[in-house]
Amino acid sequence: MNKNPTTNGIRFDEAVGNEIRRAKQRYEVGLPLFSAFLKTRRNTPMDDIWNALVLKKAAPPNTATLVKPTSGNTFLQELDKKTQQVVSQILQQQQITSGDVVIENGLVVSIPTGTVRRPLQRIRRSYISLNRMRSIEIDRIVPCLSNTLIEV
Repeated sequence: MNKNPTTNGIRFDEAVGNEIRRAKQRYEVGLPLFSAFLKTRRNTPMDDIWNALVLKKAAPPNTATLVKPTSGNTFLQELDKKTQQVVSQILQQQQITSGDVVIENGLVVSIPTGTVRRPLQRIRRSYISLNRMRSIEIDRIVPCLSNTLIEV
């Protein structure tokens, strides 16, 4: 066997070395990663470029990409508590007398006679599940629930 295999008269090691040198030459670029055309643009934001590259201070984010905060960490607890208060207030009023139930400042709900706990709890659960994904202001929970009860 031949100890020095050749390819077209060139040793294999030399051929591989030549390929590696050619590959390095292809990827060596003497250009900067970004270019600033100072002569063509008079209002180049040099301070912003300096802050971003050297001082590593990021520009303020675009308002379209900001995540809107929810109305609070206790939103679901408040939603559950306030809807339970409204349902229990309606049931207590029905035990005393039938007719209109005053829930809050001027919010009046007319509940038909004989309405039992199950339909009210079903309406409450569906109201909670609808409002779980969207965040409404906490002070609007009871008026929206009363409007839902009026429509049903």
